[in-house]
Amino acid sequence: MALWLAPPAVDLLQGEGDALTLRLRCHGAGFNGTVRCGLPLPLASETCAVVIVQHVLDTEPTDAAVPLLEECARVLVPGGWLWLFA
Repeated sequence: MALWLAPPAVDLLQGEGDALTLRLRCHGAGFNGTVRCGLPLPLASETCAVVIVQHVLDTEPTDAAVPLLEECARVLVPGGWLWLFA
């Protein structure tokens, strides 16, 4: 499974055929997309082989970066990949 966190302007329907990717876009203090949620993310620990954070930290206040990155680390499987695009 993969998790993709994107800024509000990103079209989450690109590559829509991949059912194993949870696609979330920043929306206010939380996220919307495949599901609507905030932190903590609605995923069990160690469930994602890949987490992509695409310019989300550019739009969030700096005090929100640490909890978000901790949550990304929580959902990554051991040896998983965290991709940060800034």
